Amino acid sequence: MISMQDNKWGEIAERECWSCRLCKQARKSGEIPHAFEPNELGRRQALLHLRQFHEAAYNSFLSMLPAVDSSLSRGNLTSHNTASLSPAGYLQQAGEISIESVSIATTPRHSIEAERSRLRRMNATPEAKRAEAERSRRRREQLTPAQRQADAERRARKRQRAEERARSRLRRAEASPDAREREMKRSRERRLNATEQQRKREAQRSRMRRQNATQEQKLRERERCRRRYEIQKQQRLVQQATSVSALEVQPATPVTPVSDATSPPASVTSDQNTPPRARVLPADLERRNQQLLQQQAGLGQQLRSLYASLSLASRVEL
Repeated sequence: MISMQDNKWGEIAERECWSCRLCKQARKSGEIPHAFEPNELGRRQALLHLRQFHEAAYNSFLSMLPAVDSSLSRGNLTSHNTASLSPAGYLQQAGEISIESVSIATTPRHSIEAERSRLRRMNATPEAKRAEAERSRRRREQLTPAQRQADAERRARKRQRAEERARSRLRRAEASPDAREREMKRSRERRLNATEQQRKREAQRSRMRRQNATQEQKLRERERCRRRYEIQKQQRLVQQATSVSALEVQPATPVTPVSDATSPPASVTSDQNTPPRARVLPADLERRNQQLLQQQAGLGQQLRSLYASLSLASRVEL
């Protein structure tokens, strides 16, 4: 699959390197070919390319590797029948090439450095941006063919992620209220059903995001929390007003009429001389109910305006 051959592409004519035979026929003329340097990094990149784009060839390659015994020395393990697929010296030590070495893991330190670089680029002055562009241009001119290929793939992945983020923002902005409600329910269920490892990872991401946030992002987050607190407070006030109105309207419920033939009890006759208590008239209850309904309508209007401002601010931030 990987061969040392005379490459006819202009991008890699300056240096001998490995290129993918499986991609050669299907490649368009304008694309940069997959090229790998003849070193350990090139071996790992070639295996990663096999795993990502040619799964059948990758599986057959793994099936031809000899069984690894932990008691044997790793330096003595060689691939005995991969000469037709690999160049000379490609798998000098097959035991040193494993699946774990192919997968590229992102450590927390790399994530921190990437976040710092992003913040530094965001806060850079125009002069600093021009100097950085000049340094990047000189660095790209000194790249080897394999490094140029990796850089092109990295830029393609970055462009794809940016397009995906733009599509997600547009989809969220044009989503209906029902779709937003379903998305909120799915997110809530996903958080409730998350494993402990996922929760720790999400907490670590949130902690790093808060730690590396700019002053503007902190102010926006503080304002969002304040609006959310005001909405919750308005909801509590509406619930309290509704409960109070229900309690005050309850004495006005009609009572089952008592027959005129029924004689009043003795306690009632004995209390006839006592002064009557102040009774709540139906007109007072109606007036109080109207006041509570007006207060509830005003609170509902404030709540809707807060929701509208919150959704508008979230769209602007996205």
